[in-house]
Amino acid sequence: MQYVPFLRFLLPFITGICSQIYLEGYIIPLYSTCIGICFLIIHYSSRNIESKYRTKNNFGIFIFFSFLALGSGTVSFRQMQEKEIPPSYTSVIARIAQDAEIRDKSVRCLVELKGWMQKDKLIVNKQGYALLYLQKEENAESLVQRNYVIFKQNLQFIKNARIPDSFDYALHTRSKGIIYSQYVSTKDWERLGYDPHKNFREIALIFRKRAADIIQKTDLPEERKAFLQALLLGEIQNINSTQRASFSTAGISHILAVSGLHTGIIWWLLGMILLPFKYIAGGRLRYFLIITGLWFYAFFTGLSPSVTRATIMATMILAGMILGRKNITLNSLLIAAFLMLLYQPYYLFDIGFQLSFTAVLSITFLYHLLTRCIFPRHILLRRIWSLTALSLSAQIGTLPIAVYYFHEIPILFLLSNLLILPLLPFIMGTGLLYLFLSAIGFQAHWILLILNYLSNYVLQITEFLSGLPFASIKRIWLFPRYLFLYYITVLIAILAIVYRKKTLLLSLLPALLLFLIIDLVFPPHQPVKNGWLVFDQNSGTTFNFIDKGKNYIFRVDTLNDMDKIYRMGNNFWMKNDLGLPDTIPQKVPTGNLYINKPFLYFQGKYILILDSSRWRNTTARHRLKVDYAVICKGFSGKLTDLTNLFVFDSIIISADVNHFKKEALIKECRRLHLNCFPIKDKGTWKDYTDEN
Repeated sequence: MQYVPFLRFLLPFITGICSQIYLEGYIIPLYSTCIGICFLIIHYSSRNIESKYRTKNNFGIFIFFSFLALGSGTVSFRQMQEKEIPPSYTSVIARIAQDAEIRDKSVRCLVELKGWMQKDKLIVNKQGYALLYLQKEENAESLVQRNYVIFKQNLQFIKNARIPDSFDYALHTRSKGIIYSQYVSTKDWERLGYDPHKNFREIALIFRKRAADIIQKTDLPEERKAFLQALLLGEIQNINSTQRASFSTAGISHILAVSGLHTGIIWWLLGMILLPFKYIAGGRLRYFLIITGLWFYAFFTGLSPSVTRATIMATMILAGMILGRKNITLNSLLIAAFLMLLYQPYYLFDIGFQLSFTAVLSITFLYHLLTRCIFPRHILLRRIWSLTALSLSAQIGTLPIAVYYFHEIPILFLLSNLLILPLLPFIMGTGLLYLFLSAIGFQAHWILLILNYLSNYVLQITEFLSGLPFASIKRIWLFPRYLFLYYITVLIAILAIVYRKKTLLLSLLPALLLFLIIDLVFPPHQPVKNGWLVFDQNSGTTFNFIDKGKNYIFRVDTLNDMDKIYRMGNNFWMKNDLGLPDTIPQKVPTGNLYINKPFLYFQGKYILILDSSRWRNTTARHRLKVDYAVICKGFSGKLTDLTNLFVFDSIIISADVNHFKKEALIKECRRLHLNCFPIKDKGTWKDYTDEN
């Protein structure tokens, strides 16, 4: 705390953000403010200097609760802006923020909400951003940035499909300022016109697109064009899924998305180019020119959020160097994080922000330590090791976060980084030089030849390493407690090395042993080995059966997309040590599971699927007892008509049943005194027979 005093403010501020997001309401900011004021009054009510000194901790407590209240209050202010749209707002005027993205069944548009129509009266009231999914047709596909559109208002909050352990998509979109979404049919919208005025970021995106077009017009193979566009400009849409998987397995996927690593490389390149300025004005002019160059690069890449975040952090660090104050580097980084979170508290849960912050923080801690520990005599080897140390520092900081979100440990990441990272400054330097020369009309074919060979080398090495059978460990589930353990261990190890405290390093070993013992006695999660689920899925009804650790999927509609099902359930399966499921057809007995649609039998439970009107006008002498009836899309009857056929215990209404039918079924269940579980309202149905 003495070395980095601003940490005293940032920690309670982050605590306030987290507590407010998960608890909501006004209790936290109100109580925190009151408690802080009480301790401030106690501190200043002391009558003499001696008593004030004895109660000096009271002022520290006041600061803690003040920043806790500030963090929770910032989120609370954002939550007040996220309101349901009044029904009186019949239409919305919006500005297209990005060119339309054509999908299989719709056209996706990110729009900035500009105004609302209320009884033929325009109300200018900005409400952030929304995702529109327009009915697929030619007029929708032709929408471009800065078009204005008006559409019939039915905006809804973006919500998660409530599937166990699924990615929090709603929180992810909020970190980008996107709150609402809506599907709009062709008859419910029209184009108003085109706005010729461009904001600063749109001008930057135009420059990035022109640079991407320069690369696209070269005669390089398509995969090398895509690689250069991603590396230099952050244009990753042309990278195919096979390439992405290869880079991820090799442990170098971070080079495809322009982020903190690229900013660090540009910083390193500018530092080398501006080395003669090191002795002018104490090096301050050099730092100022580096800041200017970093912002030019951020502008050139379209001011993407990840590069902008990294550039802000680098600017604060370099500003600390310009001021020349002791220990200001880390404080500058923390101040940058504080200001960014004050502007948008949801950044805290953005993967890009977490990776950028930890990468810059890790480089700040580890880079000079690594370059001091290993110091090659030859200047060329020294430069190569300097860049490798830069990459290694970033990797040490970001690896657990990447594993936590992407569930893969690249075993060969160090080897792949040693083989590829030293070339990145040359590729980026020559690539940016080629773009600049091409922009002014000079065709440097020799530079393009160098880029061709270098990019081909990177792609071939990546493909070779990712093809090795031991290249990575996939489907890793990392609990949050292990993240904290990793960072605390690394921090203590760094402090022990820097301050040469052997006792600190030795005390780490019994602490780790104690953690492992506690982890064995009190595991973070008891895996599910028996149970069944019905997913919260609009496009169909999917059953997931777990029988003694074996995983099975049954689709009511066989046209249901299996790739989408895998994406939905993969996190749940990983967390519970379950392999990828087997898809089982009808009339196949498997262990404790037997399916003969519309009947299912699983571990002593009888399940009935209602997805048609087949039972209408059917009679029977004796009623059949059914533990669960799952009502799916296509059911057109009433439960009352089935009570002479079945004795129901519980009714499960699938998420693909439309709203009006669902509400009618809920009312009918109440009248018949049946247990009812509407998945659309309550989330995925779960029945774990061995759950603790």
